[in-house]
Amino acid sequence: MESLSKVMDWPPIVQGAIGSAVFWLVLVVTQKAVEKSITRFGKLEGVRKKEGLHRELIQEKMMRQHLQLAMTVCQYQALSYMARAAIFLGFGVILATVEPVFLGAGGIGFLYYLYRGFRWLKPFTVESDKSNPEIWERIREIETQLLGAAKEDTLATLEALRSKPKEG
Repeated sequence: MESLSKVMDWPPIVQGAIGSAVFWLVLVVTQKAVEKSITRFGKLEGVRKKEGLHRELIQEKMMRQHLQLAMTVCQYQALSYMARAAIFLGFGVILATVEPVFLGAGGIGFLYYLYRGFRWLKPFTVESDKSNPEIWERIREIETQLLGAAKEDTLATLEALRSKPKEG
């Protein structure tokens, strides 16, 4: 309070200049923080999309070629997300004793990571609404996005499926 009364004793022009300088400083700091946040969230979105492509590749290609390995990878990923979900819920419950809003935040984090974990546990079925050439074409697209080019085994499988005479 003493510093506020000292500032009030200053001439109005100085008070206005200092107020403008503080406003400008807050504005610049806020803009920089928002820019960094947008850049960070943009990178996280790219990481999330890349993870989705890896998950789809594992669930489509590896499930057809190396079933046990693919199931192990999917279960491991799902368990890692479910462990994060449990951690969020645990912290939410513990911190709810301090402030009840933490329970809601922990619950939201729990649901988010639980959802991401269950995405890795997509049920695998041999029967699909897509034909084999469509599935392998999608695998080729994913490999091209992730690796820059499709792998030789994918191209060979796709060529074999295309050259196979249609049943009917």
